[in-house]
Amino acid sequence: MTTPQPWMACVRVNRHDKAYFLHQMDGFAQTEPLLVVWEDARPLDERKTQADRTALVPGPWETRWAVPGGHRLMQLWKRLRGAVIAAPLAAGRTETHALMALAQSHPPSVIYAHTGFVGLRLLPLAQRLGVPLVVHFHGLDINISDPVYQRVLRCEIHHFDRIVVVGNWMIAPLVAMGYDADRIDVVPMGAPIEDLPIAAPARDGPVRFIAVARMIPYKGLDRTIAAFAQMRGTHQASELHLVGDGPQRAALERQAAPLGKAVVFHGSRPSVDTLALIAGSDVLVHHALDHPGGPEAFGVVITEAMARGLPVVGTRCGGLPDQIVDGETGLLVDQNDVDGMAAAMARLADDPDLRAAMGQAGRARAVEVFDAHALARRAEDVLIEVTKARLRG
Repeated sequence: MTTPQPWMACVRVNRHDKAYFLHQMDGFAQTEPLLVVWEDARPLDERKTQADRTALVPGPWETRWAVPGGHRLMQLWKRLRGAVIAAPLAAGRTETHALMALAQSHPPSVIYAHTGFVGLRLLPLAQRLGVPLVVHFHGLDINISDPVYQRVLRCEIHHFDRIVVVGNWMIAPLVAMGYDADRIDVVPMGAPIEDLPIAAPARDGPVRFIAVARMIPYKGLDRTIAAFAQMRGTHQASELHLVGDGPQRAALERQAAPLGKAVVFHGSRPSVDTLALIAGSDVLVHHALDHPGGPEAFGVVITEAMARGLPVVGTRCGGLPDQIVDGETGLLVDQNDVDGMAAAMARLADDPDLRAAMGQAGRARAVEVFDAHALARRAEDVLIEVTKARLRG
């Protein structure tokens, strides 16, 4: 077999918050990948039309070595067991049986696992089938602090035939684990640029800032609100729109309450609504943090905003400097620098020509560097190369 038939494995897919998996699969041009998932949350009509290209792993995704909640003794027992058994993250007996049956009907020539969690889950299966395993790391799957996961990853990482990462910053920690840098490829998770036409020129009225993120600590939304509150002292007509939900929402609403209607909480919205809100805004703001829980591996929303012609104010965190060219497509500030972010927001609020120029430059960069279909072909080339190398070897 000269052209591989990959399994593309990930925990969950839908068209709302995990669309980048599907953009990548849709962009493959030389292969017909089989999507292997534990949860398929796509619309029913799409699941029906793609049934011949999708395999659902029986049972929910779970980590058998760690139990969130429940009795403390049970949690302790699971962790102690995970610390001593050989492969606590591998697929269980029922999953393995189902996957081996799937391999009989749809034999893979390469397994492409999205996230290190899935890679470790499927490593014994790939070894049993004698096919290469390519693992695409997304960020959290490198930095998660769980000792069981870190132990297993460090022990098993050398068995991965190739690693793909979404940002350059991820190479160093993988090399520190002993992985060969020559076997690491950088392939970001892009956006379908042709579906994201550049927005109309800036409209009249207040300058509208927008932040799109889960309301969790490392997204830094409390810093974003603080920076907006500071700059609004001299820019009373400005607005801040927050799209997303999460455990910090109530605290963020309390923080923003003194600003009244200038801060709008939209909650979690479908992708089409979020993109419309971005198109109706002037500047995207993204104050990502390394800690706790970060760093931000790659901001898909940043690429989407750049494609729509918005300048971006972001932090020097994780993969953001790979996306934002400081002074050209947006402005970068240090993490936790609320004063610096406020100054950057004020600078863009004061200068519509600068916003337009940065927006145009951002659109050009999105087209050139972050188009999902072009990036999918790069990932597909990696799969083909790895498969041919296994056949030669």
